[in-house]
Amino acid sequence: MKKNNRDKKKGLEKKEIFGNDLNIYTCDVNSNNVFYCANGDSFKNIMDLGNSLDLMDDETFAHHVNFEKNDFATWVYDVIGDVELANTLRELENLEDTKREVRIRIKFLGGN
Repeated sequence: MKKNNRDKKKGLEKKEIFGNDLNIYTCDVNSNNVFYCANGDSFKNIMDLGNSLDLMDDETFAHHVNFEKNDFATWVYDVIGDVELANTLRELENLEDTKREVRIRIKFLGGN
């Protein structure tokens, strides 16, 4: 699949998506687009996000998701390009719901 300029700029390695053979979660972003959490964790794909959320405390979550912003939704939308997951995350305000929705998405995409 040919990358467009937007994909190159964001460091995505897009893969063809067919039915349930969705591999967005395995695409690592380049080092310029890695997400760095307030707790020191970092992630480069949706699987990493899910793993980080599983270990995240409420204080770290509140730093990234609050009345003013949702850093996770923004990163998923702008960097990963998963509009559906980003829109879902934008509606969530707590850690448990966010963990659940990311895990549901990973499972749908074919992850564990």
